[in-house]
Amino acid sequence: MILSVEVPELGMGVIGGSVTKWHVAEGGAIAFGDVLCEIEARESEAVDRTKDASRLLRRRRAKSEQTRTVKLRLRFRIIASEPGTMRSIELGEGSPFRVGDVLAHVAPEFGDNGGSPDSTSKMRVVAEVMDRTAEEL
Repeated sequence: MILSVEVPELGMGVIGGSVTKWHVAEGGAIAFGDVLCEIEARESEAVDRTKDASRLLRRRRAKSEQTRTVKLRLRFRIIASEPGTMRSIELGEGSPFRVGDVLAHVAPEFGDNGGSPDSTSKMRVVAEVMDRTAEEL
């Protein structure tokens, strides 16, 4: 059985970005909790809402919201949830991605759970935010 490492749902309106760095080469061993790669999400939009707290509005008991749209730049670490061996890297450094794209394939360390040697299942990964910046549009 082969495990596919897919770009997980990253939240905050992220739809795509690029792979910035691989920490494990093809053929390399992977342990639980290892950082597989770093990605940068450049294609995201989020809405920042703040409540206007002016005295006039408080007296009238009315509330208004100011809305501004910002372009977020987010960097994530993709972390392995199980041990194995990096079989192939599908998206190299600098390659663009969309959420759900396959980043790599991993041969799991523990058994195949009865599947055929060429069957593919999805490896669960954790996406950890490294940093974020916002640019007003």
